[in-house]
Amino acid sequence: MNQYTPLKITLLVAVCMLLGSCEYIQNLMGDDEVIDQTMELGIISHIVADAPCRIVLHNKESNIVSISGQKRLVDNLELSTDDGALTISHTKKNFLQKSKLIEIGISAKHLTRLTANMAIELEAPETIKADHFTMLINGGAKFAEIELDLYCQSIQLRVHGNNNIGNYHLSGLTNQAFIVLEGSVNVDALKLITSNCKIKHMSIGSCKVHASTNLKVDTYSSGNTYYQGGAVVSHQCIKVPYLNCTGKVINLD
Repeated sequence: MNQYTPLKITLLVAVCMLLGSCEYIQNLMGDDEVIDQTMELGIISHIVADAPCRIVLHNKESNIVSISGQKRLVDNLELSTDDGALTISHTKKNFLQKSKLIEIGISAKHLTRLTANMAIELEAPETIKADHFTMLINGGAKFAEIELDLYCQSIQLRVHGNNNIGNYHLSGLTNQAFIVLEGSVNVDALKLITSNCKIKHMSIGSCKVHASTNLKVDTYSSGNTYYQGGAVVSHQCIKVPYLNCTGKVINLD
């Protein structure tokens, strides 16, 4: 009588999982019915993106979250809230394609923070208004893209991860801006008018800002910082073992 050894059982499970994954990937290749749904989730002050998605913000006073995407993708979407924090996840998040991201519409009326742990697209068709707004992009969110017009007292954009790649476009008006960029990230905030701006530049990409009063730049890598406005500039080059500190601060006026 044939016996199933632990090795055979492990291989059998692995093959079954592989076939299941291949079937799901094959399903993603085709077109499916696009469906629209809504969910009432209460006031949202923090978004945590644990799956690739497209997030569209608006200023309406609403507890309703709108969802649009292919049915087979939406069926596996998971939304949960805890004390104002909305977590976006997906049971097949590692197979989601950039061209077929689920679009999630969320009110930014009470939003103060966004954390991305996987690649997202973040946009808004209108100016987003808040007292303070923080965007934290972690290393798993490679190729994330943000394009926002903001009217805030203070803004933070923190993009972490030595292998991170992404493009970030900010415009609007703020008193204080703090930007951290690592990896190969590019930030274009020339149209974000700031009074005081601080930059921690650890990327080989470029950072472009507009500061009218003070601009403080700490450069760790080869990426340049470009600026407009009449700010007083303070630039420090900080050497660390794994980066080539040759980036410059260049006036575009």
